[in-house]
Amino acid sequence: MSRGLGDVYKRQAADVRDAQSMRDAAAAFMAVAGVPDVVIANAGISAGTDLREAGDLPAFAAVMETNWMGVLHTCLLYTSPSPRDKRQSRMPSSA
Repeated sequence: MSRGLGDVYKRQAADVRDAQSMRDAAAAFMAVAGVPDVVIANAGISAGTDLREAGDLPAFAAVMETNWMGVLHTCLLYTSPSPRDKRQSRMPSSA
C-alpha cells in the first residue's frame, strides 16, 4: 500500500445488487481516501435449488444477481482510474 498499512480505511455499506448503491458507496469512500490500493470484490449467496424445478428460477435469479452482478458492479467502479487520481486499484475477486 502506498500510504502504509492502517493509514486510511473505511467501512462502507452497500447493496452489491444495486449499481447506484455501489456508485454511492464508491464515491463516499473515494471522497475520503482517494482511489483504493486494493478492493476485494467478493459477493456470494447460495440457495437450495433444484434444476429440475421450474419454481426454483427466482432463487437462481437471486443467486446470479448477487454472485455475478454484485461482483461486476464492484469491478466496474474500481478498475477505471478516477479523474482526480490516475492510479488504478488492484482487485482480487470471487463470486
